[in-house]
Order: sequence, then C-alpha cells, then structure tokens
Amino acid sequence: MFLTAFQDAEQALIVGQRTGVRSCTTGRIQPFLLAGSNLEVTIPTAIFTRSAGAMKCHDPIEPDIVLPVSYAEPENTIFELEEIILEKRIKS
Repeated sequence: MFLTAFQDAEQALIVGQRTGVRSCTTGRIQPFLLAGSNLEVTIPTAIFTRSAGAMKCHDPIEPDIVLPVSYAEPENTIFELEEIILEKRIKS
C-alpha cells in the first residue's frame, strides 16, 4: 500500500524486479459460517485500493526501474543501480 501510494504521488522511484503482485489488497478478514452447510469461509471486510484509483487494482505493481539481481555478485547490482540513477540525474 505504501509503495503504490509513493509511486502514484510521484514521490519515489520503485526499483526492483517484476513480481506480478497486484497493487490492491483486502484486509480485516472475518470468518463466516454458511447456514445451510455449516461450512466456515473467510471473507474480507475491507478492500484497499491505490491512490491512483480502483481501475489500477488489477494491474501488477511495476517498478519504475527494473533491476536484475546478481545473486552471485550482489555488488554488481548496486553498481548497476548507481549507474542508472546517475544517468537519470544527468538527463534531468
């Protein structure tokens, strides 16, 4: 929620990999007993949407900068991010 709020307000750049995670979520879940079958189901009692609007809820969170991670040499990932940031500063 905080991540998408910062992104929608253009207050931060999101850096990372695409994960496919949806940008809206449900919360405050509550168990509910179905009268006819006595099955217990869990239902959300709240839906949290993005500040950009509910229409973006079905879209996955997209990083502003897609950065592949090198698990073998993590310092290379840091250096690559540094180069991208410096490049963006020069263009601004």
